[in-house]
Amino acid sequence: MKAGSYFLVATLIAVVASLFLTASPAEAFGGDTMPHYGNTSPCSNGGHMVNGTHTGTGSYQFRVCKALSTATRWKAQLINVVTLVPLPNCGYPEEDTTPERIFNCTALQIPAGTYLASITYKVQGNPFTHAHYYYIKP
Repeated sequence: MKAGSYFLVATLIAVVASLFLTASPAEAFGGDTMPHYGNTSPCSNGGHMVNGTHTGTGSYQFRVCKALSTATRWKAQLINVVTLVPLPNCGYPEEDTTPERIFNCTALQIPAGTYLASITYKVQGNPFTHAHYYYIKP
């Protein structure tokens, strides 16, 4: 490859990267067209939980938002990132979607560790998964 070709490829990568960096978080999630863990009540477009959220002590409330998705069924769970085992009794089984679904987990239900916050949902019967990268329990 000639030097000019390397420069062209590097320029294209820089342009694409700058577009991603200037886009709003809501746009990065496709205008909230998929269910997600929210950080506002009631759920609002663009109100995504922040990766690295610390659960702390006591009871912690998790908010799942349907957003602008066409999902008809969903379930949510926290999954230990080391063992890949879902936490029992900390989430909810598959059910019909609503605009917002809240579930609580106590500190006793969430051992110390890092967890993937996962939502499995169905659109026209087809399953999809969306995950927020982690919740941390010190």
